[in-house]
Amino acid sequence: MSAEHLLSWWRMLLLLAAAALLPSGCSDSRGDPTVYRKHCTSCHGSQGQGLRALYPPLQGSAYLGERLAELPCLVSTGVRGTIVTGKKTKNIRMPAFSQLSLEEMSSLVNYLQLNWGTGGETVAERTVAQWLRSCP
Repeated sequence: MSAEHLLSWWRMLLLLAAAALLPSGCSDSRGDPTVYRKHCTSCHGSQGQGLRALYPPLQGSAYLGERLAELPCLVSTGVRGTIVTGKKTKNIRMPAFSQLSLEEMSSLVNYLQLNWGTGGETVAERTVAQWLRSCP
């Protein structure tokens, strides 16, 4: 085996070792709570339980299930008016969090989905960016 061929094998081995050290995306991580704690906990609670009739609970929210693609728009534009959560109708005022960066918004969506939504795979920043571009 030539020295050049041996060097190529070593490079390939190093690349494979480096790839093995990267996060696989299959971890049991519950997401990063930083953005949630900073912007959402005061209304939705530390466990996503909501606050009586004022703020809806996050567990079982349609926005964390079949309406996940609408969640970034809801967070960035806020909500004023009537919403239906489960079997209850609530009149709420949620402020807009339009100052969140794409990274923060992606982190928040993934944290909410992994903790109180369907779980499943995390959503990439590019997907969240696409959803934000389609906001009304």
